[in-house]
Amino acid sequence: MNVQDKLVALHHLDCPWRPSDIEQREGRILRQGNQNEEVEIYRYVTEGSFDAYSYQLIQTKSTFINQIMSNIDGGGRTAEDLDRDTLTYAEVKALASGNPLILDKFKVENELKQLYLSKTRYDKSRMELEAKYNRELPRQLKYQEQYLGSLESDIPKVQDLSADNFRITIRDQYFNSRKDASTKFYQSLSILKTKEEIKIGEISGFDIIGTREELRYTPVVYIKGNGKYKVEINNIDEIGNILKLENMLKSLQNKANTTREQIEYTKKQMNDAKEELDKPFRLADRIKELQKEKARIDSELDLDKQEIILDVDEEQEKEEEREH
Repeated sequence: MNVQDKLVALHHLDCPWRPSDIEQREGRILRQGNQNEEVEIYRYVTEGSFDAYSYQLIQTKSTFINQIMSNIDGGGRTAEDLDRDTLTYAEVKALASGNPLILDKFKVENELKQLYLSKTRYDKSRMELEAKYNRELPRQLKYQEQYLGSLESDIPKVQDLSADNFRITIRDQYFNSRKDASTKFYQSLSILKTKEEIKIGEISGFDIIGTREELRYTPVVYIKGNGKYKVEINNIDEIGNILKLENMLKSLQNKANTTREQIEYTKKQMNDAKEELDKPFRLADRIKELQKEKARIDSELDLDKQEIILDVDEEQEKEEEREH
């Protein structure tokens, strides 16, 4: 018969290996349709038994799952399973004896593992910041300063081409009509090649050069002085292409102002990165403190002796490998 609608109490006689197993059990009583407004859930544990470890394991696994599902730890993209499913013989002995130190050991180890994860994230972030401070930002700053230098050299050379002052040379042919120049400019695009820059003409004392993209084979045009400035043109015969050449020359002053702002921002980024690199890992003292506490607990539980034996065994294996 179905009695789940009338359940009043649930008794956990043991501890399963997964949090989902507990949820499945309790789901039989904590469910819609239960006619009792309040229910009771009991958990039975035996002091000095394996129960302490089992529930500690469940707690650790549950914490890991919650990190993944809700991202409450702030780790963002990473999480790590912190539990250890196997016990050493010494730990089993300590559990069986009812020694309360074993619970202290679990608490210390779990906090240590959390701190080790934080230290790993700190080290990774520091490596990325060092690369940014030592390579990326200096390279970016050098480019920006060179670009600004080219702009400051080219700006005084820009001539007034407005109205009747317009003049341009295309393929050694002089034009003072934008419409005629546009047709000649469009025809000149046919001579452009990939992997080669060809001079098309001159405007305001600057060279007009062009090439073609390797993939799409579309024309790419630059105005070249001390610097080289790309002009977005249309691959059709229209007067707008000539106007775009003029507008590029007019925009050099704005480009210089923008580049100065970028230089200041890059310098600020470098200063901020330097300040972050100078900050030590703030939880380093806590890690040392817990490491000492763990060593003390392991010593009292006789776990340190087992670790020494394991180390000796490893050395013996290495020695045998060297002999062979």
